[in-house]
Amino acid sequence: MTKPPCSVKGCVRSHYAKGLCQMHYARLARGKDLGPATTLDRTGVTPNRDEYTGEESQCQCGKTFRRRTIGTPRMYCSTKCRAKYTARARRAAGYVRPMLPPCTVAGCEMPQMALGYCSMHHTRLQKVGDPGEAGTRRARKGQGQWHPNGQGYIVRSRNGTNELQHRVVMAEQLGRELHSDENAHHRNGDRSDNRPENLELWSTWQPAGQRVEEKVAWARELLARYEPEGY
Repeated sequence: MTKPPCSVKGCVRSHYAKGLCQMHYARLARGKDLGPATTLDRTGVTPNRDEYTGEESQCQCGKTFRRRTIGTPRMYCSTKCRAKYTARARRAAGYVRPMLPPCTVAGCEMPQMALGYCSMHHTRLQKVGDPGEAGTRRARKGQGQWHPNGQGYIVRSRNGTNELQHRVVMAEQLGRELHSDENAHHRNGDRSDNRPENLELWSTWQPAGQRVEEKVAWARELLARYEPEGY
C-alpha cells in the first residue's frame, strides 16, 4: 500500500503522521513554522537541490564519497574515519593526552574515573557505600577467608580460583591432590560440615565402553590407582 504524500504544498515526501512527512512533522513538534516543501539551509533560504550533489572525493581510507557544497564540507567518508584520522593527525602534531588527577582517597595514586575516585574505589562505593582504604582487599596467596557460597559449600579464593574446603580436607587425608573424577562426599548431607570423619571419597570414573576386555583393562587401572592406598 502506497502512503499518501505530505499535505504541505509542493512536498513530495510520503506521509508520516498528522498528514505531514517526517521533516514537517518534526518542525510541527518543535513549534516551528512548517515552511516550504524543501529543506532550508542555515540562512533560511531554500537551496538549489543541485548544490547537494557536490564533487566526488576520496577519503584517506581509500573509499570514494560525494562532498556536499553547503554547510561544513565533508573531508571523510564516515564519522569513524573522521575520528580515526583526526586523532592520528593530532598525535603526529605532538598532542599528548593530559594526565588525569589522582584518586581522592588518601594514599591512592590511581587516576580518577568518576566522582573523584579511581575505578577500584568507585566500584567499592557502589557496592558497599564506602570507598575504604587505599590498598586492594585481595587476600594474599593462600590466605583467603573461608566462607559459604550459594550452594552451601565452604570456599575461598586462592590464586584466582575458588577452592572448596571439603576437597582440601580430603586431599590432606590422602596426602595427595584429588583427581578430577573424584569427589569428597558428605556423609550426613551437610555441605558445610567438613570434618574428616564426615567425608568419604567417591569416584565417578567409569569405562568408556562395555566390551569385556575394556572393563578388565579399566578394572586393572582402578586397582593400580587405589590398591596402594588401602581401598
